Amino acid sequence: MTAWRQFAQALETQPPAVWAEEYERLFYGVSRPEVIPYGSFYLTGFMMEEPLAELRSWWAEKGLHRRAEISEPEDHIAAVLEVMTHLIALRDETAQRDFFVRFVWSWAGRFATALAEAPNAGGYRALAELLDAFLTLEAFYWEVEV
Repeated sequence: MTAWRQFAQALETQPPAVWAEEYERLFYGVSRPEVIPYGSFYLTGFMMEEPLAELRSWWAEKGLHRRAEISEPEDHIAAVLEVMTHLIALRDETAQRDFFVRFVWSWAGRFATALAEAPNAGGYRALAELLDAFLTLEAFYWEVEV
């Protein structure tokens, strides 16, 4: 079964309330989250570090900015994948490859592994597998060393 089908099956079998509870346990937790979804953490061991500043600088060069209602730092996995989607839609392959190598590939695989191995990652384990498949496909396409 492909990663996409596994994720679709998880979506079909797990009610939204269970997804919400799982999200809270994984990414917020009582004292410390099980999984930290920020690139700076995987690249430096800390949040709000130099990789986030580099990402913000890259965004500024491309005319991108965080929406005012978003409080998460720009190196959140959801934000970097949203930017990838934006770049794909623009068909700017130079920017896509640069962004992928510098701001996604450099750490997102470690995030996917952490998510897949988290004790409370029921349905999110399938999402981690889908992310891993995406990263592998993109690395192949961009001829990035795996």
